[in-house]
Amino acid sequence: IHYRFFSQSMESLHEKVFSRFLKGKSILVLEGLAQEFWEKNFPKLIRGSVAERLLKARKEKATILILSASPEFLVKPLAKKLQVPLYKGTQYEIDEKNIIRNIRIFVHGEKKAEYVTALQKELSIESVSAYSDCISDLPLLKIARVPVCVKPKKKLAALCKKYNWETIDG
Repeated sequence: IHYRFFSQSMESLHEKVFSRFLKGKSILVLEGLAQEFWEKNFPKLIRGSVAERLLKARKEKATILILSASPEFLVKPLAKKLQVPLYKGTQYEIDEKNIIRNIRIFVHGEKKAEYVTALQKELSIESVSAYSDCISDLPLLKIARVPVCVKPKKKLAALCKKYNWETIDG
């Protein structure tokens, strides 16, 4: 499946953003900025209905995982704030001076589904619920027993309707 954003693939877009804004930067500085960002913006960015489901899953002792195409230095403090021990974001090669050099793993689309499938086998997880707001996560949503679309855009909303998947709009 090939997804496009501004007439380019998501991988191509990520590579351009990486080259322009992240390559050659200190991972330590970026981690600090990410921590500040979540401290300031966490309450207004986390949807109430999703947070409620997270609490319910935690009470049910479900294995909870955050997967994101966003840089792992952004995902990690979010996972910590949400008390989610398993997370994976796009990873970078870091040199001995803590400088970002290259993209190592772009966590996107099919890679998310592959990661969840491997984790299911490793941890003997029977049922997966997947929450997404992006059409690029279609492979992940398709393998989930409970696929949930969160504020989906037009294409994903149409698929949610077609497959009768739950949709959260708030």
